[in-house]
Order: sequence, then C-alpha cells, then structure tokens
Amino acid sequence: MKIFLTFQFVALLLTVQYSIAIAQELSPELQDKLDKFLVGLEARSHDLREQDKAVRARYKDAIVIDALVPNTPEGYVGGTIADWEKMVALSIDYGVDHVSFTAAVDETMTPLTIIDWIGKALKYWNSHPDKYHLVYTVEDIYQAKKDGKFAVSINFQGSNPLGGNLNMVDVYYRLGVRQLNFAYNVQNSFSAGNGVDPDRDSGLSKAGKRLVKEMNRVGMVIDCTHSSNKACLDAAELSAKPIVHSHSNTRGVYDMPRNTPDEVVQAIAKTDGVICTNGVGAFLNAEGRASPEDIAEHVEYVRQLVGARHTCWGSDYVDPDMIAESAVWILSNPEAYPPEQGYGKPSQTAQSGDLWGVAAVLEDKYGWREEEIRGFLGENLIRVYEANWK
Repeated sequence: MKIFLTFQFVALLLTVQYSIAIAQELSPELQDKLDKFLVGLEARSHDLREQDKAVRARYKDAIVIDALVPNTPEGYVGGTIADWEKMVALSIDYGVDHVSFTAAVDETMTPLTIIDWIGKALKYWNSHPDKYHLVYTVEDIYQAKKDGKFAVSINFQGSNPLGGNLNMVDVYYRLGVRQLNFAYNVQNSFSAGNGVDPDRDSGLSKAGKRLVKEMNRVGMVIDCTHSSNKACLDAAELSAKPIVHSHSNTRGVYDMPRNTPDEVVQAIAKTDGVICTNGVGAFLNAEGRASPEDIAEHVEYVRQLVGARHTCWGSDYVDPDMIAESAVWILSNPEAYPPEQGYGKPSQTAQSGDLWGVAAVLEDKYGWREEEIRGFLGENLIRVYEANWK
C-alpha cells in the first residue's frame, strides 16, 4: 500500500483489505497457487522433534533465542489470539527463552496503526504477567529464564512505520521496539529493498544513513534482512555497533536473490554482528526442504566463512493455521513478495524449537564445540543486544 490516507482511515482500510482477501472468491490461478502453497508445511513430526531431547538436556541452562518470528497478538499477519498462543506454546514447549516478534512491515506504514498494534501486544502480554516478560534490556532475558517466563520483544521489518520521521525511532524504542529493518524488499525513502536489480541498487539514501546514526544513538539493533545488499554494506560501514541479518540464509549454499552473498556476510561479521539462519524451505534449497540438516548447512557455511561467533537462529516461523490468511496477501502482492525470491513457493517451514535439531546436526556432522553451540543458541545475539541496547 502506497496511498497516504488520514490515520483514522488506515486501520479500517487494512482490516477490510484482509477480510476481502480471505472472503472473496479467488481466481482459479490464485486458488491453485494457494492450494499448493499450503501443502506439506510442517518440516518435521512431533516424534522427530522428541528426538531432540538429548541435545536439549545438555544445554538446559543455555540462553535460547529466536531472532525473529512474524506477528504479535492481533497483529498484521492476522489470525486469532488462539492461533498466536498455539504458535508461542510450541516455542515454549521446546525450550526457547526469548523471541523477537514483528509488529509491522513496510505495507503497514502509518505510525497510528503501528502504535495500535503495539498497544494490543503490550496489553496482552501485560495481562499475563505469570507467563510473559517484556524485554527492554538483556537483563530482562536472563530474569525471564530465571523466573520460568517467556521473554518477548518487538521488531519492525521495514522503516515505513517511522512515517519519515527519525524522532519516531526514540518513540518506538520506548514502546519496546528493539530491532528495525530498513526496507521490506521494495525501495522506500530510507533504503533500496532486496528485490532491486543489482545494477540499480542505490543502497541507503541520505535519510537512511541518518537513520543508522539515530538507531546507534538510541540503541536499536540495525537489521538488514529484506534490504538491498548495498544497503547492508552501507550500514555495516556506517554503524558504530554490531548489526544483524535476523532471518537470512546464504547464497553460498543456495544461490537465489533472497539469500545473502558472501561480501554481506563478511561485512556484518566485521561489525561483530550476526547472521541468523531461517527455517523457510523456499530460502534453504530448490526443493523447499526445511530439515535440521538443510538448515545446519547454511549455519555451517557462515561458520566456515566468518566464524561460529557470527551465527544465530531466526526461524521466521508462522503457525500453519495462520499461514493461509497471510498467504493470500503474499500471493496477491508479487512486488513486495517477488516469486523469483521464493515467495509463494510450496515449501516446508521449520518451527522455532527446531533449532535443537539443528544443534544436534552441528555437533554430530560438523563437530561444533559446546561454546560454539551456545553461541548459536543465543549467546551471540546476547552479545549484539548488549552492544546496542541502552
């Protein structure tokens, strides 16, 4: 959406758009794509995940972090509270301590709409103080684990929610947003998106470069996932603090536009940042598989290129019951979700808790040491958070 409307109408418009997208009679072509997209989403069975118990038991005291999961309660992906709770329950059951949840992407660009969604999330989490612990500092993550609670924080996948106003970085930070991306695939006023032709990649604009400095000042983590490669190189050169790719795989393993080339991996590592491998099969291999072996191959590639210190996990996982609603939006908007980047391709999706299966493969197949595994599980992200958050 690129129509600037009054704040009062935008929230209503978005709600209506989603309702129409789901309720309308889809074209035969779109219905066929949707049917294929929704087949075989689960990468592993419950029984296979139960086999991860041994490695999980060895690291029961480790800090375990998922760097990015889309959506918040009643957020932009849609779905019911029950759907969201089911998704979160799986992360909790499989021993994940902290997840950063996406409250907005670039299509949802008005600050009033975004603040409304953040408000709903904060209200929901604060109404369950026995279960959730809001994260503002690294100490909150440790305290949540000590108290047996699930630590939650907020990220943005795109900078349009700023409304072009850098002062909003500080506002959103105070509301709990701890990580922000520049552009979600499509160019905006701050940055070129990942869908840009490499020969026309303008990287960060002047405003984008000012945004880097403002995020450094405030303490918000810079995330380059979905931004263009040059934008990430620009950010890595300008940032005084570690930056991240919160849910990106490597071109060195699977050469496709959505994935990260070696020079960008190396630039992020030079900031002492991290590259978090995701669990979406369409971005892992041509077959769309998302087994622990497939995911571990990308993690190991990062290790070989820049070291285990720069690895982490960002599942990009949405519960299958919620995917049907978001899938219509994805399939209907090829500009924001380019098919050549794997969007809308039938593929498996790994859960947040599948990082234990990945850890087992890293140990057994690639010979990772205990300290390297602990880094991948969460300590590498903790380092980045500590360097950024105030």
